[in-house]
Amino acid sequence: ARQRAAQLQHTYLARLFAGMGYPEASREQSAVVATASVRITTEMVCSITSSQLYLDRGDLRAAASVAEALEDLLHRGIGCGAIVDPWNILGFQGQFSVFAALENSVPDPRVDQLTELIDQIFTLFARLLAEAAAAGDQTLEKGLKKRFQQLASWWDQFATVEVGGVDHVHGQDSFDSATHVARALAAWRVAGEAAGDIRFWREHSEGFNSP
Repeated sequence: ARQRAAQLQHTYLARLFAGMGYPEASREQSAVVATASVRITTEMVCSITSSQLYLDRGDLRAAASVAEALEDLLHRGIGCGAIVDPWNILGFQGQFSVFAALENSVPDPRVDQLTELIDQIFTLFARLLAEAAAAGDQTLEKGLKKRFQQLASWWDQFATVEVGGVDHVHGQDSFDSATHVARALAAWRVAGEAAGDIRFWREHSEGFNSP
C-alpha cells in the first residue's frame, strides 16, 4: 500500500510539474514511476507545455520543433499499450469490459486521458499554424498544415464523435477552423495598415462562429 501511495504521489507531481512548465522536474518524478503510461503521457504533456511556452516567448521555430515529437510519442504509446488503442473507444463504446456482458463493464478512464491529449495537440497545432501565418513563414505553415491534416484524418477514422459518453474531438473540424484563422491572419499581415479598417475584417468574418 505504501509503494502504491508513493507511485501515485510521483505521478501527481509529474503531471503537475508538466502542466506548470517544468519539464525536467516532471521527468524526474515520472522516471520513478514503474508504469510506462505515466512516463509517456507525462512526456507528451511536457512537450505540449514547452511548445506553448516557446510561442509565448516568440520562438516559433523552437515551438514547432518540440511539437513535431508529439505524433511519434502518441503512436509509440499506443503501439506499446501505454495509451489505449483508439479502436477500443468505438469497439467497446468507451467502456472497459471486465466480462463479455455490457453490464459487467466500467467506463475506461484511459479514453478520457487520450481524448484530452488529442484535444491539447490539436489546440497546439492550431496556434502554431496561426502564428506561422501571422509571421509570414510560408514554409513552416505548409509543413504544419500537412502534419495537422494527417493527424486529423488519422484520428477521425476512429469515429469517436459517434460514441456517447466520450468527449467529442473532431479532427477535421479542428483543422478547418485552424486553416480559416490562418488564412485570415495571412491576409491581415499582407494588408498592412488596411488591416486596421473594420471593412477588412468584415470580408474575412464569414466562417467565424465562435471565439
